[in-house]
Amino acid sequence: MAGDPKSLKRKIPDEPFGNDDSVQQCLAIMREVSAEQRARARHLDTKTGALAGFCATVLTLNVTLGQPLLKAKLAPDAHSAIRILFLIASLLLASAALIAVAGVLRPMGHDDLTEEQIDQYSDRPKVITPPEELRMTWLRTVTDMTISDRKAGGAKSIRSNAAVIALVLGLLAVAGEALTLFFAS
Repeated sequence: MAGDPKSLKRKIPDEPFGNDDSVQQCLAIMREVSAEQRARARHLDTKTGALAGFCATVLTLNVTLGQPLLKAKLAPDAHSAIRILFLIASLLLASAALIAVAGVLRPMGHDDLTEEQIDQYSDRPKVITPPEELRMTWLRTVTDMTISDRKAGGAKSIRSNAAVIALVLGLLAVAGEALTLFFAS
């Protein structure tokens, strides 16, 4: 399990904290917020997976179709422009794919329950704990995990945006190649 499980082991105050009805309502809210954060991360993974595939396809086409273009006899200025744009496009498209895969599609790295913490829910200390205390403990745990999921999702979002920017710039460089070839012919 990723993250630091120590952050999930908050000590419960000795005195009651809030009333049980409020704790139950907060727990219901946190479950919704947690589900939303995890759905956001899955959505970013799906979008970024498609983006990575598109980057790889465009990069492959650019490199495959660009090779003969680099060897074509064009005016010296056009040939230089094509070479520079080809290099820029290739680097940007490769960067976009790399950011998408290594920065977004890799495992999230968020705090979650350890196997020991999960196992504790069937041990005597938990099963004899009053339900309202268990709910309070679970509310704090869900809150910690949700905050961790939100941070991980935020990092994925930033990296996904960086991959999109690199893709757009790469596509502009490919378009520059095409325009240079059009006007050089």
